[in-house]
Amino acid sequence: SPDATTGGGASLVIFSALEKVLFDNGIEQKINRNHFESSQKFLYYKRPVITRIYPHGGIVTGGTPVTIEGAFFFSDKKHSCTPKCVFGSQVVEAEFIDTTRIRCVSPPGQAGTIVPLAISMNGEDTSTVLPDQTFAFAITPVISSINPTSGPTSGGTNIEVHGPNFVDLSQYPEEFLCVFTSDQLRQTPKRTPAKYLNSTTILCPSPGGWGAGTIATVQVTYNGEELSNNNNQFRFFQVDTIELEGNREQIVK
Repeated sequence: SPDATTGGGASLVIFSALEKVLFDNGIEQKINRNHFESSQKFLYYKRPVITRIYPHGGIVTGGTPVTIEGAFFFSDKKHSCTPKCVFGSQVVEAEFIDTTRIRCVSPPGQAGTIVPLAISMNGEDTSTVLPDQTFAFAITPVISSINPTSGPTSGGTNIEVHGPNFVDLSQYPEEFLCVFTSDQLRQTPKRTPAKYLNSTTILCPSPGGWGAGTIATVQVTYNGEELSNNNNQFRFFQVDTIELEGNREQIVK
């Protein structure tokens, strides 16, 4: 009879060749081991399912850690079944965390390409790929200039960020970000969603909450981790409104 093991949502059944035939045909009978012996075992398992990928992009040289969440993940080295990530046609080994999470490192890829991302337990059969289960390869963002270079402390200034070969990952606002870092305040960088306009322009809304005179470096990231390498700075100023004989005046500080 088949050996069945179940753990953490991953159901595995091990059959010998003859047992599989009998099982598929609904025949319940004991096998006479004196007449048939088989040392070849075949592992059957549920097809893994992906529910979340983070992040959806990385640099062309590879090396981006990617976490995949889903169901029916497992690792069985005895039967050569260990999780793998499949980036297009490239297969890389993954780290098994538990039955709902694995982690892998992206391989090198061609700039500007977006490939389907699937997982496989045996290196051959893969999970079903949905439209949003993709990975984009991009050159590390390069910023040549920003405009304007200052705005009010209340935030909301739309900053045009210029550079070459930007990639559109606007569908992932939690990953495609503008990052404002102030060395003066030594506070946690502030992040705002980036908006792709074209291959040379990204729009970055400035954050609020910093005091007048604060200077922040503006950077861009495609995946929330790997930042552009630049030193373009944005200055925050205070705008006060006063009444002068019925007229409203704004004073910039």
